[in-house]
Amino acid sequence: MKKLKSKRGETLTETLVSILIIAMASALLATMVGVSARLTKRAEAADAQFYEELSAAEAGRGEDGDAAITLTVGGSSGELPVVISGGSGELKSYRLAGVEVAP
Repeated sequence: MKKLKSKRGETLTETLVSILIIAMASALLATMVGVSARLTKRAEAADAQFYEELSAAEAGRGEDGDAAITLTVGGSSGELPVVISGGSGELKSYRLAGVEVAP
């Protein structure tokens, strides 16, 4: 008896493997979209925080403190009094004490 070889289409095994590959690719795509959305949210939050701190530092708002900067030029050194201002974050603004900046 001769074995018949079908040349009419895909076998069941080939179809199942194709479906499995498509399912795995879809799962990977869904995972990538989810991770991308979370990263976008974190980046937007960090960006908003940075601009808030930058605005506070530029406007001189926030916690003020006094400090001095020591400069050394040509062997001579001197101190300049400065005022530190900015928000509660790490970004700060330094300006000379007693000097007003025009708006």
